[in-house]
Amino acid sequence: VMVKLSGDGLLTTDLFEKPCDSKSYLHFESDHPEHTKRAVPYGLGLRLKRICSDDNNYRRHRDKLKDRLVNRNYPVSMVERELRKVDRLSREQVLNGVPVKRGRDRVPMALTFSRFLPNMSALLKKNRHLLNRSERMRNVFPADSMVAYKRGRNLKDLLVHRKTRTALASKGEAERRVESCDKGCVICRRMYDA
Repeated sequence: VMVKLSGDGLLTTDLFEKPCDSKSYLHFESDHPEHTKRAVPYGLGLRLKRICSDDNNYRRHRDKLKDRLVNRNYPVSMVERELRKVDRLSREQVLNGVPVKRGRDRVPMALTFSRFLPNMSALLKKNRHLLNRSERMRNVFPADSMVAYKRGRNLKDLLVHRKTRTALASKGEAERRVESCDKGCVICRRMYDA
């Protein structure tokens, strides 16, 4: 945040951008759920609305943000739709935050996300009658299940196995000759013990 003193003695806030900021937002072609991709322009727009006390500064940064997201392959119509939602909110509403919804009785169905999955929420609603056949299932699932996605294995998961650290530790470690950061990285341990 950049804070300035205006001519009439009031403090104003504007977005401060570091020169080294790469603006590497989530690419639209990445393997993430659609709602996550929609949340990127909306969340970044809320951030701008919170930070910029002057509406002209907000508009200027909003236009830059739109261009950057379009460069990351976001559809112009989706970006504009999500930013319009932010435009309709007052700065006071954005600063006060959104009340958190409590008391959900929906059972989450956790799935590993893949772009090749069908619309699981719609599929669960369509086949709700199968759960309703059993009294026991009606008690377990009083409402439609909520679909929650977890991420799949990424490159790090494929290259570094979690058992590697345990296997090295069981063979016994030599005393470290150089100080490390003590984060327990397998590679660092190998470098320090060499």
